[in-house]
Amino acid sequence: MSAQALRKLVSSKSALIPIVYTEEAEHELGGTHRKLHTIIVRPKNTVDVKPDIVLDLLTYEAFRKALAAVGIDNHHRVDILARESGHSPTILRRRLSKNPAIRMPVWTQDVGAVRNLIPMMLVGAWHTQSNADCEILALLANTPYSEIEKHIAALLKFDDSPVWSVGAFRGVSSKIDAFFGVQAAVTQKDLDDFLFGAEVVLSETDPALDLPEDKRAFAVLYGKKREYSGALREGICETLVLLAVHGNNLFSERLGIDVEGKVNLLIRRLLIPLTPEKLLSQSSDLPLYAEAAPNEFLRIIEEDLQSPEPQVYTLMKPADTGLFGGGCPVWDYSGRWRALPGSPNNFPVSV
Repeated sequence: MSAQALRKLVSSKSALIPIVYTEEAEHELGGTHRKLHTIIVRPKNTVDVKPDIVLDLLTYEAFRKALAAVGIDNHHRVDILARESGHSPTILRRRLSKNPAIRMPVWTQDVGAVRNLIPMMLVGAWHTQSNADCEILALLANTPYSEIEKHIAALLKFDDSPVWSVGAFRGVSSKIDAFFGVQAAVTQKDLDDFLFGAEVVLSETDPALDLPEDKRAFAVLYGKKREYSGALREGICETLVLLAVHGNNLFSERLGIDVEGKVNLLIRRLLIPLTPEKLLSQSSDLPLYAEAAPNEFLRIIEEDLQSPEPQVYTLMKPADTGLFGGGCPVWDYSGRWRALPGSPNNFPVSV
């Protein structure tokens, strides 16, 4: 209900239940809530008092059942829609719609919001208590991190916010939704800064490798912790995949650059010269490297296998089956490598 409509209705004698969802209408409400039963809708992350009702995002199972009810029961299709929408019904509606007006979210009409969202979209998710994560965001936004928190607060006010904030974690609600929402405003500097930041983050050596294998599961207890969060690493890798798949279609003609070629070059720089330390440090990222630059990744592996002492054999070790075994790379149901429980490479994933 708008402020103007609320003003007219409250002044009448009609029985009603006002439902307000804008700050303007809430101010207009004044003391009306003492006389009328009133519903105030606020984004979850901006509520400053304990709400009576909280609507959380759907669980995967509830999301799957809802899609099955409308005839979408292919597991692969459900997984894709879950990842693209972040389990948000509003974003899901856009992803399923064939109407261009519906597919574009309201926040894309705000030039400032789009500009501020670009660095967040590029990294996907991050941890605010990681100084290293915050430095990468500040680099991409070309502004102090304290300003980025202000941008997040502003973006959260949109009815269909493109970002989320839970505890010390921040991120975009849907990477692909944000990617296509901001693509027209992305500049070559944005992409160059991102690729530079991606190389800095992904080339970080895992300090847990300094420990004996039987102690790597307890790396944090020994003070062996990465500077950059796992959420940031995975978010960056997912962006590399999006850039490789859609980058040239969206940016090549407008910016005159070969985005796919730049991603291929980055993957080669991250892995060459191939060493056991690099492979173990980046073992959780290798599947996404293979998605982002499949031909280049295979070329690197083939070159290594043809060498006198292939380094890729480093990953092919018997797994420790003990309770706190170090873990080994395996292929999971989604077609990506993951680390077994107990691996020092486990990390929070982006939402």
